[in-house]
Amino acid sequence: MSASTPELKSVQDEKLFHDQDGLSPLASLSLGRKRLLLSIFCFAQFLDTFNNSALFSAIPRIAAALNITNANSVWLLSAYQLTFAAFLLSSGRLSDVYNAKYVFILGAAIMGFLALGAGFVRDQIVLIVLRAIMGIGAALTVPSALQLIITMHPEPVEQAAAVLTFVGTTALGNSNKASGASELPNKFRRLDPVGVLILSVGLLLLIFAVISGSATGWGSARVIGPLVISIFMIAMFFVWEARIPEEFAAVPPSMWRYKNFGVHLSIALMPFLWWGAVMLVYSWLWQVVYGYSAIKTAVRFLPINIMGVFALVVGDFAQKTFRLKWVICTGMVITMAGTALLPFGNSPDKYWRFIFPGFLLGTTGVTFAFTTANITIFKVTPPRVAGTVGALFNCFLNLGIAVGAAIITSIQTSVEQHRGGPTSYDGRAAGFWFLFAVVTALTIGVFVFMEDVVPPVKKDVAEELATRAQLSDSEMDFAAGNLPT
Repeated sequence: MSASTPELKSVQDEKLFHDQDGLSPLASLSLGRKRLLLSIFCFAQFLDTFNNSALFSAIPRIAAALNITNANSVWLLSAYQLTFAAFLLSSGRLSDVYNAKYVFILGAAIMGFLALGAGFVRDQIVLIVLRAIMGIGAALTVPSALQLIITMHPEPVEQAAAVLTFVGTTALGNSNKASGASELPNKFRRLDPVGVLILSVGLLLLIFAVISGSATGWGSARVIGPLVISIFMIAMFFVWEARIPEEFAAVPPSMWRYKNFGVHLSIALMPFLWWGAVMLVYSWLWQVVYGYSAIKTAVRFLPINIMGVFALVVGDFAQKTFRLKWVICTGMVITMAGTALLPFGNSPDKYWRFIFPGFLLGTTGVTFAFTTANITIFKVTPPRVAGTVGALFNCFLNLGIAVGAAIITSIQTSVEQHRGGPTSYDGRAAGFWFLFAVVTALTIGVFVFMEDVVPPVKKDVAEELATRAQLSDSEMDFAAGNLPT
């Protein structure tokens, strides 16, 4: 396809519209209104995160009140994460095709009403079902909120600051041009309903199988059947995406050719896995084994919350000073150091020697890697595919905790059956060594495979224009069918 074709000219005209006029009237809002809206979006995502983090300390008490076993209690968290991860791609496509404002409002309403209802539930099945539906609501709010934030802040440095503020609670979204009336007949096709359905069901079955493995054993039909079907359906999804036109594909094959795209998704596996595993293991240990109250347990988790805020400030300075690959790598190495301390916290008197510094180091490292990856993924992918990028990134974030927590619980249960029993630290230490191995493998992968292409956020004008020109060339190549090999 030559540069003079109508298709390419349309892409160039759209890019000119973006560069000159911003993405939408949102970019022309007053500073006060932008800050108010950013506060609303950030608060909504804080509630999404709080919806999980607040539950960690409460799970032992809830499980005791509703007669839920240790192995099955993981469903109180994973039911939410399962639907959240599975429906993120659908949410990303909805935000691409329809007005992101209404997608956000719908998701927030689902979250609010079901959270209220869950407070009155006294049946474990109903509670788990409500948590699962709340995950769908949360999945609707994440990509749509970030889309609106990025649309309001088209200037790169300002945008990075807004994204950093937002990812203090959760991350990534998308930005898109508003659709005209002439595009309405294609809207449903652009949702890729067949592909999204195949992938969503595949992810649901995969996570169900992994979670069930920790409760019923990995050799049961309840695990093997869904696991095999899920692998087949996920493979079929990629076959389907390769066979349909790219403009109608939920995850076009060309997405994987963007620089560092796969590396970013691997980084996304770590943050929620680390925080979730730590809180899940110690909530049970401190309350059930040591007999601590829920308040005393929550106080012992304070280093994670306090250090997270401090790490955001330090991370912002690092992102403006150093090339962003090395900020991510530094964060992952610090996370390794903090994780290596946790297997040794096997008694109450070792909290200050091992667990406390492990919390400080781990939270600092995870925050560095998490927030920086949210910035760099915008730099290596053009805005026209950011909706799908954001949905995939968040999908991997939640796959990390949903699958990882189930595996760690399974390891813990298995070790406890052969050594020490449920009140010992042996199974928990084994789970933390698994977590250390995962973080180490991801760190090595980032060092080796991530290309150093993103400079510090605070750049001079010439460097910013050069980066935009490079991205523009990439977009033109994709539009012309000249995909990188």
